[in-house]
Amino acid sequence: MKKLVFISLIFLAGCGNDTSEDSPLEPASALLILPTNNALCETGTSVSQTHSDVAFTWEPSDNTETYDLTIQNLETNVIQNSLGLTATNAVVKLKKGVAYSWVIESKNPQTSKSATSATWKFYLAGPGTSNHAPFPAVLLSPQPGATVVRNDDGEIDFLWEGADPDPSDELTYTLYVDTTDGKQTPINTLTDLNTESVSLVIEGGTKYYWRVLTSDGSNSSFSQIHTFTTQ
Repeated sequence: MKKLVFISLIFLAGCGNDTSEDSPLEPASALLILPTNNALCETGTSVSQTHSDVAFTWEPSDNTETYDLTIQNLETNVIQNSLGLTATNAVVKLKKGVAYSWVIESKNPQTSKSATSATWKFYLAGPGTSNHAPFPAVLLSPQPGATVVRNDDGEIDFLWEGADPDPSDELTYTLYVDTTDGKQTPINTLTDLNTESVSLVIEGGTKYYWRVLTSDGSNSSFSQIHTFTTQ
């Protein structure tokens, strides 16, 4: 009888000492609202001939106490940060006639984990501009720094995504691929492409650089340069 009582006490003690607390809930990703993705932004408040105050808004995300707003100038790659925001909106002074991207990071001080929203792009209208440069293409594959396996024909697939603030513009692309810097003149078959993908035969065991030029017939823009290595 004593043995049975002893076992029961151990069991109860084990249950009573379970004082572990639930882990802090991770923040959820915010849903962006304005400026609209891949669009011409006419909503900025002009503060000078060269700059406007642009309003950014997003929906509140679950388990979030603060937000970090990151805006990148897609021409110069200069980044502007607004950190530790407690509201779901912010007004930022930006240069007119420039394409930008923006993203929100949701944070909770009770956990080291954060959540990142989608990245949206917009073009801040400038004075006297009737046609706007296309957004720099987003390079999808190969991923930067990736090691890529060629197919049986020695090919790999290049994928990217283009957009233009002028919805009626038809876009064409030129693919730059080389082993030097991503700036060497491409062959004719890689210029004026009307598709956002291409398969290309390349050498194995080699580091490559690549980028994409997007053109709307009047204006153009270069993507960032990514690198990858083939097996």
